[in-house]
Amino acid sequence: HIFYKETNKSEYLNVLIEMVSGLSKRTRRNAIDALLDIGNDVSIKEVINSFSEQETDIQRHILRRLESSKSSILYQCFLSLFKSSGERIRSDIVEAVKRAGITG
Repeated sequence: HIFYKETNKSEYLNVLIEMVSGLSKRTRRNAIDALLDIGNDVSIKEVINSFSEQETDIQRHILRRLESSKSSILYQCFLSLFKSSGERIRSDIVEAVKRAGITG
């Protein structure tokens, strides 16, 4: 994500986005962290869009990272995650919203 931060070229952002669906869990987690570090609406939306494809531990990691996000679309992100997620992760989403201290 350093290349993207330095150059602001979308091609570097696109590489990170592709890595979110990468083969290894480590690669996906690193790409997710990089996208959340970038923190713009596009990068956060890509992480949200990949949420359902991730294992439960990565989903919980995403939720923990979102709790401290200052994004203006954070509430919409949590709402989208809640609507599209199954019962097993919904309680984690609710807790993340509470810890983030946001309301609609």
